[in-house]
Amino acid sequence: MPDAREIPGLQALWAKTLGDSQICVAILDGLVDQAHPCFQGANLTRLPSLVQGEASADGKMSIHGTHVASVIFGQHGSQVQGIAPLCRGLIIPVFPDAGRRPSQLDIARAIEQAVHAGAHIINISGGQLTDYGEADGILEKAVLTYAEMSERIVTAVRSGLDVCAVYYGHPGVFVTSAHNAIRIARAEGFEAQMLPGISAEDCLFADLGIDPGNYGCQSYEATKFLLYRLLFDPRSTLVLWQVGAIGMVDYDRTYFDQNKGIDLLVETLLESYPADHQAIIYEATQNALFSPRIEPVAIGKLAESVLTLATTLVIPPDPKSSIPDMERAKQLGLEEHIDKIKELQQREF
Repeated sequence: MPDAREIPGLQALWAKTLGDSQICVAILDGLVDQAHPCFQGANLTRLPSLVQGEASADGKMSIHGTHVASVIFGQHGSQVQGIAPLCRGLIIPVFPDAGRRPSQLDIARAIEQAVHAGAHIINISGGQLTDYGEADGILEKAVLTYAEMSERIVTAVRSGLDVCAVYYGHPGVFVTSAHNAIRIARAEGFEAQMLPGISAEDCLFADLGIDPGNYGCQSYEATKFLLYRLLFDPRSTLVLWQVGAIGMVDYDRTYFDQNKGIDLLVETLLESYPADHQAIIYEATQNALFSPRIEPVAIGKLAESVLTLATTLVIPPDPKSSIPDMERAKQLGLEEHIDKIKELQQREF
């Protein structure tokens, strides 16, 4: 590849800007060797993906991923001067050095992950032939859906209107288009602000009487919880959103098998909890005239429950499993208060 410095107009662009940390560029490629000297000082974050491990010096896709990332984020003063070294970068490995190649579903999920993480620009150096020469619908919709929702909001702003977009619940929780619209508007010089609303999690704390200050709270979307094998601590409350939609990629339920997702979820949870550990099936009410759905269920019997797109699974910790570290208690001067602290915690459940 020719030296990036020879690209017409690039020197003039660099004279004005080397990029901005408010602009986020996602790289969907092979593993990236972030220890390479050209990335020293670069603002790069690797997100968890199906491709695990570290970049290999002789891995074909590792070499490709590192090369592509260096073209954009290579720091000036190093042996590789990138096009936008001061932009923020997201590294999402999707192409392994060996083994299974990603499907269009894998790519669609990676795109959604990049959007949720704040990417303004997504670079994908790859392609895939299909039987009909067209993108799978799940991939096409992942690219278009969020962009269309955000664009409709920003178009009204560009026309000179004062725009207020109202979403159900909190506009920043599970609402990618709201975040995108604000980022686009601000990047174009418009004033944009997100105001908080009451989210389903706020309702959950109130309806179930859970104080996250007691045991802490871990909150994950159920499909991503399984897909990325996200780590969690069973001594803390675990909240899994959309457990009735594990593996669903579109509302027409294409490629969706609820039983398969629930079976995998139960299998995963039983690695950390006994089968009779009591969880809670929760659905916040959308109308003040009705009551929320609150049903206790043993983890081992979760598959026997009716689960919907709105179902959240809440797994309280076993209070007996939270044993304070007495050495830490001594260091904090809490030895005389430890029994009181344990008593307050156990009251919650």
